[in-house]
Amino acid sequence: MDYKSLTISIAVTIAVAILANHVVSTRGFSGQKETEQMAEVKTINKHATTKTIKTTFGDIFDCVDIHRQPTLLHPLLKNHKIEMRPGSALHRNLKNSSFSTESSSSTNVAKLVGLGKGCPKGTVPIRRTVGKENMIRSFDYNKFGKNLSIDFPIKESGGTGYDNAGIVLRPESGKLIKGAAANLIIYQPKVKDHQFSGAIIEVSNGLPGNAGAIHLGWMVNPLYFGDGQPRLFAAWAQLSDGKISGCYNMDCPGFVQVNRYATFGSTFSHVSVIDGPQYGTHMSLTVEPSGNWWVNIRNVGIGYFANEFFTGLRAGADLTLWGGTVYSPFPSSPPMGSGLEYAGGPFRRTCFMNQVGYVNQDDGHRYSDPNPSSVLRKYSRCYLVSKNRYVDDKWRYTFFFGGEGGDFHSCRY
Repeated sequence: MDYKSLTISIAVTIAVAILANHVVSTRGFSGQKETEQMAEVKTINKHATTKTIKTTFGDIFDCVDIHRQPTLLHPLLKNHKIEMRPGSALHRNLKNSSFSTESSSSTNVAKLVGLGKGCPKGTVPIRRTVGKENMIRSFDYNKFGKNLSIDFPIKESGGTGYDNAGIVLRPESGKLIKGAAANLIIYQPKVKDHQFSGAIIEVSNGLPGNAGAIHLGWMVNPLYFGDGQPRLFAAWAQLSDGKISGCYNMDCPGFVQVNRYATFGSTFSHVSVIDGPQYGTHMSLTVEPSGNWWVNIRNVGIGYFANEFFTGLRAGADLTLWGGTVYSPFPSSPPMGSGLEYAGGPFRRTCFMNQVGYVNQDDGHRYSDPNPSSVLRKYSRCYLVSKNRYVDDKWRYTFFFGGEGGDFHSCRY
């Protein structure tokens, strides 16, 4: 199949709209609307906090009673029973497979994202937003997605807005994806305010009138996070009956935090250096029989996106994307990955993902390497992706991606 002829489901467009909305929504509120939004923030901040963690990067995380976290106060979750850990054969097979050789203890995950000893038992960490502007950005979703196009072609895109470079996998017609995983190498691309740059795993489902999408990965987003550090993040979106909902991280109900050592918004303790050490971490999204989509870091369950919010994704996804993602409201786009001119590698100079794997509904809960003939490459004039291939039993399925960015019309690729 020619990648230019492929049309990605509306779910992808919705998810990108959420990301872009968080970057550009710096306008303030006034009158009653502002009062209502700020009151909602104050209500969330009143949840029982037993401990506060301040990281070396200046972030503050409140340790909140797991049963009183904001998501569980939503009416849709009135009778929701918390899943304390992923229990399906799918997750167990991932943990025991050769797709990740990293240590899978919660304390090692805490060291990865700088939360030290974590929160006390019975509580979970929630990143605190500081300042009125952050609070407003965190709750301003009413505008996004109103002008979305139903058709979102994979093509040589570029210029003002969003762009990405990576690989796209669709299962055979009628089949669904139950899990997606990869080892994501972490860099710190230099971006301006109002821009972002990162790397993601995405699962989405484009059911007519009921589309959903989840992003998981790392991102540098100065306007949203307040600095230029790469951070663990997720974004979700759901289109139901013409209404779009979704957000970053835990800025709105949707994600149930379970792990007490790591959460979204955390800063990675080690970042890759060009021509130096390369640092990365294994991430995966897996769906349980309950329909909840679990976020796993180094094979440790962090929490899950509750199925009550994702009717279109309960059974599985019909598309998976791995790769880099950027956004810019300016004609000049930010760097992606390592930020160097893309040269198809080499290792230590170009960002990459390895141990790329997925599970479809007929795989018996086994993670498989993508079949190169079923994988489509997504790239543009400013960002490229290498030919993907199986390397060896350690690296497994691998691809390189990224670029310097710049003005779309002057990009050299």
